[in-house]
Amino acid sequence: MMHILPYFIAILFVTLVPSIWRDNYKKYDFYYYQLAKLLTGCLYIFFVTYFKLMDITYSGLFVAFVPLILVSILIDIGIFNRKKTKPVIYLTGFIIFFLLAYTGFRFIYPLTLAHSKYNMANAQVTNEKEEPVDIQHIPVVPKKYARYKSEKLLGSVSNYSYYELGDSSIQKIDKKLYWVTPIEFKGLFRWMKARTVPGYIKMNAEDENAEPQFVKEKMSIVPSAYFNHHLDRVVRAKYPHLILYGDSFEPDDNGKSYYVVSYGHFSKFRQIRSVDGVIVVDPTNGKMKRYSMSHVPTFIDQVIPDSIAEERNDWFGKYKHGFFNSLIGKRDVHEPTKWKGQDEVTAVFNRNGQMQWFTDHTINNTNSGSMVGYTLMDARSGQLTYYTKANGLINGGAAINVVNKTFKREGYKAIGPTLYNIYGQYSWVVPVLDDNGVFRNLAVVNAENEKMMGYSDNKRDTFNNYKNKLSLNSEDNAVPSDMANTKTLEGKVIRVYKAFENNRTITQFMIKGHSQIFTVTSTKFPYSVFLEQGESVRIQYVDNQQDTATVMKFANLSQKNE
Repeated sequence: MMHILPYFIAILFVTLVPSIWRDNYKKYDFYYYQLAKLLTGCLYIFFVTYFKLMDITYSGLFVAFVPLILVSILIDIGIFNRKKTKPVIYLTGFIIFFLLAYTGFRFIYPLTLAHSKYNMANAQVTNEKEEPVDIQHIPVVPKKYARYKSEKLLGSVSNYSYYELGDSSIQKIDKKLYWVTPIEFKGLFRWMKARTVPGYIKMNAEDENAEPQFVKEKMSIVPSAYFNHHLDRVVRAKYPHLILYGDSFEPDDNGKSYYVVSYGHFSKFRQIRSVDGVIVVDPTNGKMKRYSMSHVPTFIDQVIPDSIAEERNDWFGKYKHGFFNSLIGKRDVHEPTKWKGQDEVTAVFNRNGQMQWFTDHTINNTNSGSMVGYTLMDARSGQLTYYTKANGLINGGAAINVVNKTFKREGYKAIGPTLYNIYGQYSWVVPVLDDNGVFRNLAVVNAENEKMMGYSDNKRDTFNNYKNKLSLNSEDNAVPSDMANTKTLEGKVIRVYKAFENNRTITQFMIKGHSQIFTVTSTKFPYSVFLEQGESVRIQYVDNQQDTATVMKFANLSQKNE
């Protein structure tokens, strides 16, 4: 019944003014005109319900039909009503007034909702640091490189000319992070020949050396299918009254593919969106099930679409003191950092494997290189948290500039910076690609001091180099806490090298029976400048399985003063 209901509205497209019928009911052309209007109404209804997939709600029907029907009445009056009777004049005036008022309402009303939008963002502001992340599960493969590798693999799929890559998204599958890319149809005629896509491609996002994997699974209900196999159309057919916000492709922990369609409701006359749950669709057969927010299956990472995360961040940054303050004065106004070629929000995963939408905020200045804070939105619940501890640190755009300067000679380009708490320090993880989109390096830039940067062509060495930089430049004896493998060693010094730079002495030495080179600085250990070959020392260091190691605790056993 819900599918047929809009077509009853088509009767309202015919002439509705009684006096026009009274003057023209004997004319055949008048009935042809009514038939044409009725067919036009039916075609319009078919367009908005079948192609635009309009929700069958009171507000949806009002927006789609009422203004158009009123315009239709005005056209009828202009064509047929030669006599300007008072009822017709009053009706015409009322319709014109209503349409002007409605148009003004659609433009002006959203401007009055600044405080409502700010409250809807409902951001929790904290001065605490985010919990340090597990570096083993930090994704280092950028989306561009994952798609480059996936595109090459797609070429080996049977009848590959029928297909193309869909949108890639990062997903947690069996406790690991993967770039997941559904395969989509390449146009109507190829869909008519193939009817099903052969599967999807996944690539380990935590390992820069990983190769993409093709997962076979024939799917017919996908976003690129046509007619009654189109994903959104299939969902709309079963749930015509729901507000649909978009879909995401999410395999479960066993690799079984699903499409997840978020649904919700509007408030403030369709100006503010809220998510109420998801519809999980099996693309192999079209079976679907609806879940409320409190019952969403655990394998689903994304309930809140990125578009809602983006608008909530905009509202939170702009509308604390109202709409006009966002234009004039701009007290406490900040906005998500934007730079060319980057998404406004980025999917990250915390230490517990929960997906969050991340973006850093900066003052309303496109040239600013620092941030005033950053936000994380829980991608399942929608809870937004604003971290002010990052105020004054470099933003993502500045981190890109630092890395680009480092690799200027090679011509490599930084892409997709993401902020994490690494070893207790806010740090930007920045992949580096060549002009062909091939992964070349990974850099970690300290957000407080961009000169502290570690980089390498692999993840392990990058983080070890960065850990050494932090330890070497730290003004206290703190050990990088995240998974630091500290060891204690006592022995005789067999080699010593000293250098003076940046107003400090850097001492490197080797201990008998060990091949590693140990490093201390006079900033942390003033008596290290007196170290000589043949003396005995006791040290605590971070064992990173490399040739060099940074010393965290140092004692010269051959000297009275340690």
